Amino acid sequence: MSETAPPSGQPLSVGKFRLIASLGQGGMADVYLAVASGVGGFNKLQVLKRLRPDRAEEQGIVEMFLDEARLAAQLNHPNVVSTLEVCEDGQDFFMVMEYLDGAPFNRMLSKAKNTPAPPGVLLKVIAEALMGLHYAHELNNYDGKPLNIVHRDVSPHNVFVTFDGHTKVLDFGIAKAASHMVQTAAGMVKGKISYMSPEQVRLEPVDRRADVFAMGLVLAEALSGKRFWEGMPDLEILDQLNSGNIERLDEVRKLIPAGQLTKIVEKSLASSPADRYPTALAMCADIEDYLRSSKIRVTSEDISKYMHQLFGEKRAQMRKLIERQIAKLREETDGPVSVDSRAPISLRSGLPRIGLEMTVKIDKSALLGETDANTTAAPLSNETRSMVASQTVPDMRTPRSLSFYAILAAGCIAAGIGTFVILGHRQNGQTPNVQATQPQGETPKPGAVPPGETKPAAVPTQAPSAAPVLPAASASAAPAQAMMELQITAVPQTATIFVDGARIPTNPWTGKVPMDGMGHRVHAEARGFKSAGEIVLFSKDTSITLQLAPLSGGAAPVAPTDTAKPPSPGQRTLDDTNPY
Repeated sequence: MSETAPPSGQPLSVGKFRLIASLGQGGMADVYLAVASGVGGFNKLQVLKRLRPDRAEEQGIVEMFLDEARLAAQLNHPNVVSTLEVCEDGQDFFMVMEYLDGAPFNRMLSKAKNTPAPPGVLLKVIAEALMGLHYAHELNNYDGKPLNIVHRDVSPHNVFVTFDGHTKVLDFGIAKAASHMVQTAAGMVKGKISYMSPEQVRLEPVDRRADVFAMGLVLAEALSGKRFWEGMPDLEILDQLNSGNIERLDEVRKLIPAGQLTKIVEKSLASSPADRYPTALAMCADIEDYLRSSKIRVTSEDISKYMHQLFGEKRAQMRKLIERQIAKLREETDGPVSVDSRAPISLRSGLPRIGLEMTVKIDKSALLGETDANTTAAPLSNETRSMVASQTVPDMRTPRSLSFYAILAAGCIAAGIGTFVILGHRQNGQTPNVQATQPQGETPKPGAVPPGETKPAAVPTQAPSAAPVLPAASASAAPAQAMMELQITAVPQTATIFVDGARIPTNPWTGKVPMDGMGHRVHAEARGFKSAGEIVLFSKDTSITLQLAPLSGGAAPVAPTDTAKPPSPGQRTLDDTNPY
């Protein structure tokens, strides 16, 4: 592990917090390891998630950030990460989260391939995670009304195991509560593709049973020793989920010991929510019943011992890294800094999700992507980095493609293993990143408004450094991005074309769009016809034709030979009844 001395300079402060390391950056917030100073010289390590100043001025961003904080602040359970407070210091808004000592479950599963876990340890971790989820699902608002929280992003990366042998569920940043004040854009799918439920893919309403399905995938992976969808292209994953015919389950079933555990996996992974466990608690009860009937007793001490066996060396490296930063802080302050001796050493809570992540934009979805970035703590090995990462900095990720659902991928830094996350927000009035060009030989009509051209969002990057660096108040200029040509034709010619929910002024249409590798929803609507659409991957020059079927029989429309008159530009409205 590299241990280059951090650059000198006065440590930065936010309110009562002294920042000692930058843990990550996201499109909305930056995350730091900080020392909280109190009376009597008491100091304690905590994780600080700070809203970026350049985003704070945008309409709705502060409300969105505080909305997440309000939800997180209501979660108070031993198996859920804690948000301690929400603060405002001048123009700074930040959340303070507990600092966890341990590693994400995906790293435990990876290590378990070479260092098998004692009997029941992995099952006990999953059972505790289910308890945390059930608590969130059952949570009521302060007025006694159910919040109806659905995590929507359950995965081994969001299950954290501490060195004292306890489990916590992380990353409720994209969880949906019925009482949320700030609505995310309609049609935006949220969750990791590899842990998404069929109803999420089909854009059907979701409830707690979507989280049960995700935990079923986690259980299957823990029992089989391999990723559930391992080796399968993302498009095939989405096709199986969309159809409800999960053929991969037959293959995974062969790797799981026959009996009660197989039945638990099968029930939790039922394609129809009605056939699954009704609650996370019910699934947990069956796992606990299996452990009892098998006479397997697992304590927190057993889990702790296994954690030290797997990560003890990396924990010591992380402790050394943090102690160096504390020593530097001590030298640059007037008084001594004595960090609480019980403070954990490895970081997870409150960090930005860093990994292969995606945004899937479906019909009537929004286009507000927030970019993820690399962890910027002092130089670490990839494996050590995986112990320093992640909770939600609500940011957007990247997809790949599919003929009817899509994925975009960005580099995995903190998790060491690929992660998929789907997340996204959009402010009213934003349009896709498209650069309009008229079809050959066409003259723009007076008053026609081509799609607005906007610069693609830049992915913030920062050289690894042990010292935290707060971002400048103004956003840096977006780097140049490769463009591709997109040609869209809709039949009949009276159809109106939409890209990511924004109306395109001509049919057919040819334009330049950023080659961002993302899947974008292209659909068309026409009076008297069923709408048609597909996900288009912006990775190379593409030409598509959307054929709309008549609503009531009749002859199929003929492809247009001339361009249609551009419809009046319009702005779609958000469908607040859509659960996404």
